[in-house]
Formats: sequence, structure tokens, C-alpha cells
Amino acid sequence: MTCCGCGMCVLAERKGEKGKMIGEFAKKCLILAAMISICAFQAGAGAEELTGRDVMNLEDTENEAQDEIMIMSMKLINKRGQERNRKVTFTIKKVNEEDENILVRFLEPADVAGVGLLTLEHAATEDDQWLYLPALKKERRISSSDQSDNFMGTDFTYEDMKSEKLNDHTYTLLREDKFEGGDCYVVEAVPSTEKQKSESGYSKREIWIRKDSLLRVHVKYYDKRGEYFKVGNRRDIEEVLPGIFRPNYVEMKNLKTGHTTELTFEGRELNSGLDDEEFTRRSLKRGVRS
Repeated sequence: MTCCGCGMCVLAERKGEKGKMIGEFAKKCLILAAMISICAFQAGAGAEELTGRDVMNLEDTENEAQDEIMIMSMKLINKRGQERNRKVTFTIKKVNEEDENILVRFLEPADVAGVGLLTLEHAATEDDQWLYLPALKKERRISSSDQSDNFMGTDFTYEDMKSEKLNDHTYTLLREDKFEGGDCYVVEAVPSTEKQKSESGYSKREIWIRKDSLLRVHVKYYDKRGEYFKVGNRRDIEEVLPGIFRPNYVEMKNLKTGHTTELTFEGRELNSGLDDEEFTRRSLKRGVRS
């Protein structure tokens, strides 16, 4: 229970439960300002008191973990309903307030086992992405021009496999809405830098973020021509640690091709203290993590 029931108290209580400290003073002030805006908004001050960037900052910090390991089953479904099944691990470690290291590895079936994608994010320079194909015993660097390509036959692009780049987008709070019964903020994300405009496969995205969990649950993707062509949904939301929420089911559907990728989470571990050595090109080629 909260002391007064306002949004600021709820968010402050969740931060206390997590026992986390945001490292940079400037970011603390930014988050506090966003929380005050939410309280004013909920008190009836008007939607102009809350910005899209405020909502995105809160989504970025409120569900943050220092590292995470996920095991999931993946189902690829074509427009005729034919299915292919995969098993995948997804490992993440936060490097700083802006960047993450991410390793995705296929475990099953045999024809894709050992395939891995390593993403090393860099705020000041271009991110590094490496795809390892064990059948060829070689790795391939994913260039900036490849970001809109689909990853391993899924409906996720290489761009989708990275974390949200807040400083490379302009965020506008469009409205409030409901998604599958949950109250949401709807935020429009538009590339704001020339580099992001050039590399991204999206002219804009519309992101539904739940008010209670501050987790995105629904995203509409628009191509370079401004056409709505892809949709992502997150369902079966669970509080996996105090104040930290995660979906147990994710789907991405291409509306033009009729192809869908479904992810069902079978297990996860947060804040286990992953070593930096888990996220190197050597570990990418080494094989499945024991």
C-alpha cells in the first residue's frame, strides 16, 4: 500500500523495493521531474504536463536489471500456418546508463544450434554486431546497412535486437489508451538523428506502455514510406522481482507477409553477476554457455 495513492508515491515505493541507485545525478533529476509530471497529470493538470520522453525514461529505468539470462522457445509461423520451432537463450548485461551487451544463441534444432548474435552497444561510436555461423566456422560483422534485415528468418530485425536508443529518437505522447484491458500511455517514436534516419527500417513507431508496470505491451511499426506493416505484442506480464516486470509471451507479426514469430519464456535469471567475458567474440564462437 502507498501513503497517498499518487503515481509518484507508487513509483518511489517500487524504487525502494528494488534498492537501486541511478548513477548519474542528472538522470536522477530527469526521472524525478518525470515522476512529478505524472502526479500532476493524474491530478488533472493536463496531458501537456507529461512528455513522451518522460514516459520512455521511466520505462528505461523502472524495469532495469543489471544482467539477465532468458531461455525461450521460438515458433516461426508462415502465412499458411506451417511452423518451425527453435530454442534460444538471450543474455544481457548493462554496461552503463545507455548501453548493453547482448548475446543471442540458438540451442535447438541441430541445424541452427550454436548460431549466435553478439551485440556490443557504444553510445559514442557505432555499435558492434557479430553473427556466428558454426557450420561455416566463421563470424560476420553486421553493418549499419543491415539493420533493417530480418534476423535468422524471424520477424525481428537486427535493429530490434538492440536496446532502445533514447537519444536517437524524438518521443511524443500521443494519448492515453487501453490495450487488452490495461491503461496505457501511447508514445510516438521518430528517428531524430541523420544516422538513425538512414539506418533504421522504421519511419516511426507507436508504443503502448502500461501505466501500472511501465512496460511496453504493444508496438506498431511503420516502414520508410509511412505504412503500418508490423506489430509486436507482449502478454502474460509477471512481476519477476519486486518492481521489475517481464512478459512471458512475445509475438511479432509482419502484416504484409503474414509471417509471425512467437517467443514463450521458459526461464529467466536476473542480477546473477554475469562476467564481461560472456560478451566477447571469443565466447560467441565458443558455443553454448554451460
